[in-house]
Amino acid sequence: MANHELETDRWVATKLGRLGYGGEWKPNAGRAFAQLAAKNRDGSRAQPPAARRWIWTTLAAAFAYSALLLLPASRACAEQPGACVLRALGVAGQTNAANPGR
Repeated sequence: MANHELETDRWVATKLGRLGYGGEWKPNAGRAFAQLAAKNRDGSRAQPPAARRWIWTTLAAAFAYSALLLLPASRACAEQPGACVLRALGVAGQTNAANPGR
């Protein structure tokens, strides 16, 4: 395992050496914070389209799930789904009136 760590350390040192910063680079937190603040001002908290799509998809899935919880799943609907759909749509009363013998 120690050999793997040495290889990893050597790889990291090689990759960081290629960046070319060397010893002259010094972090500047003030400048970085100013750049971040400017980026936030320009963006004005606008959400990217993917985030909005994700929110709407989540809301639609939550609505569908809650609708399934609220609708009763009875044995009659499982045995005769057509009649159950007609009853849910309110068409069952009209169908029974048209066919009194049934």
